[in-house]
Amino acid sequence: MNAQEKFEHLVTHFFKPVFKENGFRTPAMNFYKDCGEFRKIVQIQKSQFNSKTDLKFTINIGVFDKLVNEKISINEKIKTPKPYDCALEKRIGRLLPDELDKWYEINSNSSLEKLQSEIESDLNNFLFPYLNKFETIENVISEYKNEKDPYIISKPIDLYYAIHLLNKGEKEKAEPIVVSYYSQWKGNQYWEEKITELLTEYKITVPNNV
Repeated sequence: MNAQEKFEHLVTHFFKPVFKENGFRTPAMNFYKDCGEFRKIVQIQKSQFNSKTDLKFTINIGVFDKLVNEKISINEKIKTPKPYDCALEKRIGRLLPDELDKWYEINSNSSLEKLQSEIESDLNNFLFPYLNKFETIENVISEYKNEKDPYIISKPIDLYYAIHLLNKGEKEKAEPIVVSYYSQWKGNQYWEEKITELLTEYKITVPNNV
C-alpha cells in the first residue's frame, strides 16, 4: 500500500470504529457527538503538501457552544461545525505533555500497526480524557474561566462566559464584560454590530464615557 492507501485504511478500520464505540457519529473524516447545548468535534486534517509516497495528518478537536454561536458567530446557521468554528479549539499536540504541534507521518516504510498503537495511546490518554470533561454545558462554561491555552484565550473567551451569564439572568456579572468588549470593538463593522445586538437584547446601557 502507498501512503494514501495506508491512510484510508487507518481511517476506515481504526478511526471510525474507535470513535463510533465512543458515541461519535463518523461521516467522512469529521466525527461528532451531539450533547444538546454543545457538540464535541474531532477532525482528521491532512497536510496540503501530501503525496502518494509521503503523507502527514493531525487531529483537531473542538467543543461547539450552540448559544455562543447563535449570539456572535459569523455563520449563525452552520449545520456541520468544524473545530475552527468552536469556542474551544485545540490540536492533539496541545493535549500532549510537551504541548507541541504534532503531525503523524505515513510513508512506504511505515508500519500501520506501530502508528495505530501510537495514535491509540494519544486518543486514550489525552484526547478522550479531555473531551470527557465536558458532560454538561456547565463544564463548558467552567472551561472558559479555567482555560490557559494561549490560542484559546486569544479569542473573546470572557465574552463567551458573559453570554452564558446573561442567559442565566446574571446580568450584573455580565455587564462589565460586554461593555468592555463593546469598547474594544467599537468601529469594527462586524463586531460592533454583534455586541450592540447583545446590549439591546439584554437591555444593557453603555456608560457615556465608553
